[in-house]
Amino acid sequence: MVTDQQVRYLMKELQKGKSLTSAAAKAGMDVKTARKYRRQGKLPSQRPSWNRRPGPHLFSEFWPDIE
Repeated sequence: MVTDQQVRYLMKELQKGKSLTSAAAKAGMDVKTARKYRRQGKLPSQRPSWNRRPGPHLFSEFWPDIE
């Protein structure tokens, strides 16, 4: 999982004129991942989460009936 800090570092290295390959290596990520974040221009925390699994707190309201 790529962090916001890694993407910020990637963008900083790209602004210095580094190639995508060397900037990705310095940021600690794959070139394909770096290309994705360069194209989108967003940090990982700004992207939508596709996790649709309901939280465990939703199960707690049904637990007394199940017991």
